[in-house]
Amino acid sequence: MGYKRYLITVTDNLSATSMPFNEFVLYRRTHYPEEKQIVFLLFKTKADDSVKIPDDIDVYYLGKDRELLAETTTMLVHEANEQGIPIVFHIHEAKSVLLFNVATKFRYFNKIVYTLHSTYKNYPLHNKVFSALASLVVKDVVCVSKTSYKYYPWYLKALRKKHVRAIQNGVDIEQINNTPPTPVSEKDKLFTLIYVARLIPLKRHNILIDAISHCDGVKLVLVGIGPLENEIREYARSKGVIDRIEFKGLMPRQRVFELLKNADVYVSASSYEGLPVGVLEAMGCGLPCIVSDIEQHIEIKEDIGSLILCDESPMGWSDKISLMQQMSEKDISSIGDNNRKKTEEHFSLEKMHRQYNEVYKFQT
Repeated sequence: MGYKRYLITVTDNLSATSMPFNEFVLYRRTHYPEEKQIVFLLFKTKADDSVKIPDDIDVYYLGKDRELLAETTTMLVHEANEQGIPIVFHIHEAKSVLLFNVATKFRYFNKIVYTLHSTYKNYPLHNKVFSALASLVVKDVVCVSKTSYKYYPWYLKALRKKHVRAIQNGVDIEQINNTPPTPVSEKDKLFTLIYVARLIPLKRHNILIDAISHCDGVKLVLVGIGPLENEIREYARSKGVIDRIEFKGLMPRQRVFELLKNADVYVSASSYEGLPVGVLEAMGCGLPCIVSDIEQHIEIKEDIGSLILCDESPMGWSDKISLMQQMSEKDISSIGDNNRKKTEEHFSLEKMHRQYNEVYKFQT
């Protein structure tokens, strides 16, 4: 098959929840068949066991081997040039940008798109330094939300000018629509909250545990893994709600959509985000969402007014959850239907990738 572009996604993570793989590589494989999808996995030498990689996607497991990275890059650039096909490197982490450029002696910096997946001001100092340096050695920088762009350093925006922009994250509406909910047994029909997030401090799971300790007939489903799992379990046990919390771990995206469609309300107590895909996916699945009052959630609320914001108070959370419990199915469905419609209108992957196409066009 003759391709019109080689698109090489460079990332440090290939897992069931990897956004670079799911929302970029797999989506573009289906919707842009004229592109050759290639993946460089850096810093690791294998993908997560839960990942199924289609045969027509070439994956190179390069780890930290700079010589192998340089050889592989040179080979693919030569192959593309021989056929007169443009090549783009889309890199999703600052450390990967730096390793790639050092390994290739900065020969291909003008073919790189670097996506900043979080908000710069919330990075620890060493990540701020890595991100700033990475932003200087690429052709284009993309921030995943208006909020992320707002806090991108003023001096870098002034220096890079039109080569820095915001493209809001999107969700795969087609896959969501093609995923039916799974049947739920009568005995399992507690009012169900669901939270899809890594088990790390900034996601603030304890706020939700405190909240459900004040709510009868409510269970909390947690999707994700992380270093705080044992600590979260112990905290739930100390609050007497461990029997109302389900830890699901990592799972394929379609299974996550099934769980979302079976839940009653999505919750997120996160302290900061880039633009939260979990919230957008829940809205795309037709769920009401109660989320922390942070700028990235406020940005979503500008387009989806039915998003419910909540302060950090556990009682504030329990009050909102209890009010939702008391609502009729019709009213809850009305909120969910509005969320679904507005998500499709404003935050689809189709819209996101149309904007990325304009970025890819200008790579030389």
